[in-house]
Amino acid sequence: MRKIIIAGFGLLALATALQPAAAADMPVKAPYKAPSAPVWTWDGWYFGGNVGYSWAHWGSTSPFSTNFPGTGGALFAGAFTNVDNPNVTGVVGGLHAGRNWQYQNWVVGIEGDYEWSGERRSHDGTGSFAATLGSFTTTLTQSQLNTWKLRSFGTIRGRLGWANDTWLVYVTGGAAVGRAQYDHTVTTTATITNAGGAVVATATTNLPFSEGKTRWGYAVGGGIEKAFTPNWVARLEYLYIDLGSYTFLQTTGFDTSVRLHDNIVRFGISYLFNAGPVVARY
Repeated sequence: MRKIIIAGFGLLALATALQPAAAADMPVKAPYKAPSAPVWTWDGWYFGGNVGYSWAHWGSTSPFSTNFPGTGGALFAGAFTNVDNPNVTGVVGGLHAGRNWQYQNWVVGIEGDYEWSGERRSHDGTGSFAATLGSFTTTLTQSQLNTWKLRSFGTIRGRLGWANDTWLVYVTGGAAVGRAQYDHTVTTTATITNAGGAVVATATTNLPFSEGKTRWGYAVGGGIEKAFTPNWVARLEYLYIDLGSYTFLQTTGFDTSVRLHDNIVRFGISYLFNAGPVVARY
C-alpha cells in the first residue's frame, strides 16, 4: 500500500512539473481587432442632370438715338434713347458629366456641361409726332420692339474640392461658350386725317432685324455636394459666366453693343460610377 501511495505522489509531481512547458508550446491566438470602418471615396466617373435660374443686366448701347424705349411719349422728344440695361432672366436646365480623382481629403476633377436656356427680356415702346398743314393732320407713330435672349451655353471646367466623408465642397473654373440673340423691330405708321378726324390715308412699314451669335468666354464658381447612397449625389452650384461684349446688327443703323454675362444657380443630381465605401487597409 505504501508503495502505491508513494508512486501516486510521484506521478502527480511529474505532471505538475511538465504542465508549464506544455502550455508554453501551445499556439497563441492573435488579439481580436475590429474591422476598419468604411471610408467614402469620390473617385470615379459621374453623369447627371440639373435645373436652375439665370439672371444678369445686359447693358446695351447704340449710336442710333431712338433704339430703346425712353420715358417720354413724343417721338424724337424723350420717347426713345440709345442706352438700355435689360434684366435678362430665365430658367436653365441641362446635363453634366465628369471625372473625380481623390487624394486623401482632396478631390480634383474635370467636368463638362450643356444647358438649354429660357433666359430673355423684352422692352418695347411707342412714340408719336403730329403736324397739321391746312385742314389735314399727319400723325407719325413709331414702335421699337427689343428682345434679348440667351439660347444655350456650355462649359468645360476644372474642379478642386475638399471632402469630408460624403460631403464635398469645391471651386471650379474654365472655358464657357454661349449662344446669344438680339431682335429689334421698327414699326412706323403714318396716318393722314381731315379736319373732321376721318382717315384719309395710312401706311405702315415694318423693319425686323435679328442676329444670333456664338461667343466664347470663361466660367468660375463653386458648390457643395452630398452623397445620399453609394452612387447618387445631390449638388447645389453657382456659376458666373462672362462672354464679353458683342455688337449686334452691325451696319444696319441699329447697331447695338450688348454686355453678355450671367449669374447661374442650379440644383443637380449625379450618378457616380465605380464609387462607394472603401474599407481602409493597414
